[in-house]
Amino acid sequence: MRDIVAVHYGYAAVEVGRQASHVTIQDSACLEPVSKISGARHYAFALTGQLNLVMRCESFQGRHDFVMHSTVAGPNVFLDCRAVHPHSDCGPLRVGHPL
Repeated sequence: MRDIVAVHYGYAAVEVGRQASHVTIQDSACLEPVSKISGARHYAFALTGQLNLVMRCESFQGRHDFVMHSTVAGPNVFLDCRAVHPHSDCGPLRVGHPL
């Protein structure tokens, strides 16, 4: 996936699922989430799969912008990514899966 812009999302603009592997997300942006700023919301890029790459991506006003859920075997890579005006740590952060 590349060159996407997600605006006004709730949970995550991009989520790579548990069965996903060898996925690349690059040159993309997640802007202005609209959900309540609390657990399991405002994650710009959320990874649950393994062997995935998020490269040159940007998040604006996210919360835990670059997330790896607790069931992730990894490795996953966030390379040259940027969080602008984050509401919390920009990650990578390892958290429990919201489901």
